[in-house]
Amino acid sequence: MATREFDVIVVGAGMSGATLACTLGQSEFRVALLDKNPARVWQQQEYDPRVSSVNLASQKIVESLGVWQAVQQRRVSPFRNIKVWSDDGSVHFSAAEISQTHLGHIIENSVVTSALLEALNSSKNITVLQPTEIKQLSCDDHGASVVTEEHGELSANLLVGADGAASRVREEAGIVKSVRRYEQKAIVAKVHTEKSHAQTARQRFLPTGPLAFLPLSDGSCSIVWSCDNEMASSVLALDDTSFMHDLGEAFEYHLGEIVETSPRVAFPLARQDSASYIGMRTALIGDAAHVIHPLAGLGANLGITDAACLAQVLNEAHDKNRDIGSHTTLRCYERWRKGDNALVSCAMDMYKNIFGNSSDTVRRVAGSGLNFANRMSPVKHILMRHATGISGDLPDIARQSSIH
Repeated sequence: MATREFDVIVVGAGMSGATLACTLGQSEFRVALLDKNPARVWQQQEYDPRVSSVNLASQKIVESLGVWQAVQQRRVSPFRNIKVWSDDGSVHFSAAEISQTHLGHIIENSVVTSALLEALNSSKNITVLQPTEIKQLSCDDHGASVVTEEHGELSANLLVGADGAASRVREEAGIVKSVRRYEQKAIVAKVHTEKSHAQTARQRFLPTGPLAFLPLSDGSCSIVWSCDNEMASSVLALDDTSFMHDLGEAFEYHLGEIVETSPRVAFPLARQDSASYIGMRTALIGDAAHVIHPLAGLGANLGITDAACLAQVLNEAHDKNRDIGSHTTLRCYERWRKGDNALVSCAMDMYKNIFGNSSDTVRRVAGSGLNFANRMSPVKHILMRHATGISGDLPDIARQSSIH
């Protein structure tokens, strides 16, 4: 079987990988998108337990790819307010304060990936190979090579790892990772509440970990309850009635009684950082490069922004007739993204450690900080503009197209 030649091979067809392939597909690049798993199919009848808080910058990126309408036609839920509180303080963010109609959308991961893959399958210069089993990966000065079980050998100038926290691309490139296990699990479920969520995302900081209620389009909420492993085991062992009671208590009945719940799913939580985002003709994006605590729901946005930034760097290099797989080119991407992502990771660690501290004094000071931010409009507006992606060191396509 003859070797198939591409400009870029992307391993991993999740949100970050599919975003990169779709962005590159708008240019002259020949792209192969590989994934070992079958394509995720969006099910209208069932909500995907994994949802993401998609901010305005990510929405603009998806809009620029011509995919946002397909996302909306599936299922999205805008949120216009965010309320965060602890026992000692609270802060409220409103879209109107920064002259926006909304702060973001809660969207099922499968909604985004299925819409992107639909666009990818109609692109003439993108080849989607999914599912396909990778037998061998290698990179040298001359290029990257991927040998697959079903499609033989593929070659390219650049190999991109978008294959998640357990990235094979990262491992094969010899890029070291550091892992900090939080000894926590995130319990995820879809619940119906007595009161309307009023398009508001809510989060309570508990000593045992944050509890978030994220608004969904059918009036229900997706909950993410992060708690210590021992407590998580106890919560998972509860029957539905007991779980709904304990959940309502933990949330201080801000939305009244919990009246219905889906089955619960739990995910272990850890922070993971790659020592480098690049290797020999290799680049990492999304969870392959960094994994953060989900307390602010920013993980998906970091991965989507990684993809858009890398695509911009590659397009600029191509326009100047530079090697897209060279260290010089890839270093531009790493300098752009590594510092910002590390800053967000550290901030999530700080919030978790402060609000989860065993000291009442530390938690009271943290609560006072929430109250201070709530009173100081300039501080609040800076936080909101960065979190929503209105400001910051963004790729060009995150600054284009209007928000509706």
